[in-house]
Amino acid sequence: MARDWYTTSEAAAELGLSPATVRDAVRRGAIKAEQVHGRLNGISAAEIARYARENQGGKGWDQRRSHEYTPSRGAGYARAYRERKKAQQQEQPTGQSAKE
Repeated sequence: MARDWYTTSEAAAELGLSPATVRDAVRRGAIKAEQVHGRLNGISAAEIARYARENQGGKGWDQRRSHEYTPSRGAGYARAYRERKKAQQQEQPTGQSAKE
């Protein structure tokens, strides 16, 4: 049977996140929590489902594996930069730095 309210740690386990990440999302307002008692926050099951639907699933490796995925321009620049740095390191004799 599904529960109506979860603690921060239980919500983190449901979302596959760390408790610190969930606490940060509550602090930012990305997840709405209600103060139940003292320092105990309660997060509704509906709020967990909403956050998962809106903020998870469209990012990461699953998206990049898609055949429609095209990397951003910044990713192309970063890849070219790493390739140039690697080529420079291979050209230099061992023990010399690029600044000499």
